[in-house]
Amino acid sequence: MADEPHQPPPKDIHATHVTCAYCGYNLTGATIGGSCPECGAPVEQTLQRGALPTSGMATASMVLGICSLVTCSCYGVPGLICAVLAIIFWYSARDAIKEGRVSPGSQGMATAGLVTGLITISMLLVAVAFVAVMVLIETLNP
Repeated sequence: MADEPHQPPPKDIHATHVTCAYCGYNLTGATIGGSCPECGAPVEQTLQRGALPTSGMATASMVLGICSLVTCSCYGVPGLICAVLAIIFWYSARDAIKEGRVSPGSQGMATAGLVTGLITISMLLVAVAFVAVMVLIETLNP
């Protein structure tokens, strides 16, 4: 295929299904030389860029967030560690998405990791507060 001459892209994107590489908006009907109606990115950059990879950090954030929820009720400390790592990986994934290095579609996985990590930390804080109140009540009532 390397012997074939380079074909210029069509003037309109009517026959193809192309999504913006920056925001994921459907660019069907957009003209080359124009910009994405959603985020304003040039259509030509999307065509040159191609598909962006999914963020590994977003995937790790989601998996660690889910693991934190599963392990927090039984083991406590591993759940807390997973929750903190899920939040750290969310932060890294968010930066990569903002910089355009990975697909904007990774945002959902990253957000899932953040939310599950925060839920786990909240549950552990409530459990620690409950134990502290129970110990306080026990020490005040001989």
